[in-house]
Amino acid sequence: MKNRTDKILPLLFAVSITGYFFCSLCYRTYLSPVEFAVLWYAIPAIPAFCLQLLLCRNIKQKRLAALHAVLLTGWCLLCLIQTLLNTGWDALIWAIFLGLSIAPVAGCVLAWAVYGCWRLYRKGDICVP
Repeated sequence: MKNRTDKILPLLFAVSITGYFFCSLCYRTYLSPVEFAVLWYAIPAIPAFCLQLLLCRNIKQKRLAALHAVLLTGWCLLCLIQTLLNTGWDALIWAIFLGLSIAPVAGCVLAWAVYGCWRLYRKGDICVP
């Protein structure tokens, strides 16, 4: 099962990131503004989730697996601080960066939660009826 999942996660990562870029390039002809907003702000959680879960499953040193999530969280904190410190257009640009960065961080957090539950299930601490 682990080998099959390790093959599916990179494929899902590549397909989701490719689909995200393709849809963002041709949004005017195929997507409504609401669909574009959902695509632009929520869909980046999928590639981040796949990449983080793949890192958690395959890297033995968890500090290296957490590097992806730590860097994304640091970027979000930088954007938040810059949004609060700046005024005018600069604050707006940093707020847009912050909005675009929240979904990948949420994907990383969800991947760590799934990985933690999977490890507890494997050890027998969680029983699923």
